[in-house]
Amino acid sequence: MKNKRMIDKKWMALMMLPVTLASFSSPTMSWARGGHAEGNGGDGVYVEGKLTLRDFIDSNSGRLVQIYDNAEFLKSAKDFIPLLQDIAFANPDLALGIWNQLMEARLWKTRTSLPVLPDGVTAYVGPKAEVQIAIREDNDIVISQDAFARVEQSYVLAHEALHGVIDGKGAMHHERVRAVVRYLRDNRGKYNSDELERVLVKNGAYVSRRFSVIGFDKEVQEIINSGIAAYLKGTGSEKARCGIKEAIESIYFTDISRNFAPPINVNCEEQDYISTVREVSPVLGEVAVKMKQNLNTVKRPFDFEWLIRSVYKPSWWSRNADETVMTNFRNSCKVDAGVKKRKELADYRAQVTEMLEIEGRAKTEVKRIKSIDASLSFDPAATLFVQILTSIPLSRHSPERFVQVSPYLENIDQTIQSTTEILNDLSSLEQRFQQNVQTCTEVFGTDYEK
Repeated sequence: MKNKRMIDKKWMALMMLPVTLASFSSPTMSWARGGHAEGNGGDGVYVEGKLTLRDFIDSNSGRLVQIYDNAEFLKSAKDFIPLLQDIAFANPDLALGIWNQLMEARLWKTRTSLPVLPDGVTAYVGPKAEVQIAIREDNDIVISQDAFARVEQSYVLAHEALHGVIDGKGAMHHERVRAVVRYLRDNRGKYNSDELERVLVKNGAYVSRRFSVIGFDKEVQEIINSGIAAYLKGTGSEKARCGIKEAIESIYFTDISRNFAPPINVNCEEQDYISTVREVSPVLGEVAVKMKQNLNTVKRPFDFEWLIRSVYKPSWWSRNADETVMTNFRNSCKVDAGVKKRKELADYRAQVTEMLEIEGRAKTEVKRIKSIDASLSFDPAATLFVQILTSIPLSRHSPERFVQVSPYLENIDQTIQSTTEILNDLSSLEQRFQQNVQTCTEVFGTDYEK
């Protein structure tokens, strides 16, 4: 029976062999399904009397040439990266959306003039188009090199990218794209976040909300936007820009380096961000460290027994309590309502009072930092970096070298919270002590410690 099963398996393998071989020779193999099943053997043209495949003709002859390195082409386009950086001040999501549209597209260039599209396709009214600078068809963008060299290249690229960001089709789709591009040009240098958002919404633009987080107020979001723009624009020291990059990545769990790596390259390895914080605010570092030191060294009095206040008159004790009970109670009064405990509480209050003074300085300094105009700062990126840190709590997912700054910033919030708890505790201890003093005084008089 065993031999029969082995024979059956061999026969089955032999029967499947022709099918297997056919699958390797078939033009419709599974890995080719994404292609085209029809062909004409290629087109031929004569070059200097010699027939050659159309695929191989020189680019000067007018064929389409594919751009393989999109990032390099975009970086070389006049004013394009500065335009993205300016947009990022008001709306980093739009800047990233435009960049990603062009990075994901298939870009083509040609030295031949492109056919002008009919007016009814791209516009209802207005001056008739005389030159076609670029054409976008789905995810393919064809650029006429000669025309592109003579126009504002940054806005041509933004126009083509916005076709993929703004919904709809037909002539009005083109008009909405033009409306956004016109806004970007006419308001260059004075973009307003709210107004730009309204323009995008009105024209049906959709961009991924990678850098807009629900819950941040407008002031904080503007600081973040300015930080992203400073990073992209290369404003300020490299160390400070690295700080901005890692702070924002910690907030949004996204990799700015990967998204915007070509426009700006910085080396963020082994950065010491503590020095950046100190440069912007020596006071902040000083008070934050002192707050943490005080919090770690503050000495809390040991818990002491809360002596039950007597409901009886002192004469009751002399008639009903024996000498042993009275002695033990007096000893309790000496411990839990005495001079030593009073001094411990006084020292504890002095330490808490000092913490409150330092806390007040820290709050004042944080408020001052947030109000600094980064554009007027000696290092705008450093100022924005510290403004971001003082506006948003650090993430536990932050890189280790980034969390170095926690003694200067994160501990302020922690200490303020701890100080509040300590104040409540101090108040409770003092109340308990005063009640003990009152109880002991009622029983033994003011000389109960003798």
